[in-house]
Amino acid sequence: MATDILKKLSKSNRFPTSEIQKNRQDLTSRKDIELIVRLFYPRASFDDCLGPIFEAHIHGESAWEAHFALVSDFWETVIFENPVYRNNPLRKHKSIGMQAVHLDHWLSLFNEVIEENFAGPKAEELKKRASIMKEVFMTKLVK
Repeated sequence: MATDILKKLSKSNRFPTSEIQKNRQDLTSRKDIELIVRLFYPRASFDDCLGPIFEAHIHGESAWEAHFALVSDFWETVIFENPVYRNNPLRKHKSIGMQAVHLDHWLSLFNEVIEENFAGPKAEELKKRASIMKEVFMTKLVK
């Protein structure tokens, strides 16, 4: 289900394709965050480890679009200090049943997308903040 929707979105050019950029630039705007989000989620959703989680919790194209916007809000708030995210990510993920392997894999895929497309202080900050978020989730959510 979720993978079918993501394939459809991908074919409609709403997902950019990720190629390692030779002249990678640093993150400069929300548009860059949105690119990372739109490159990451298809990769994660087709992944054997993470895909079943997304399949179980995000249903329909509009749900995916809402998720992309919410995650972009979160990272825009964290990286550019623009307070557009007003939710609690721990509360949102509490019922998912994530394990350490999921979080490790999430961070690995997320960092891959960043490294393939961006380089610079903000890109490094995003990777550092994602690592911190993973550790917080490990402490608070993994049993």
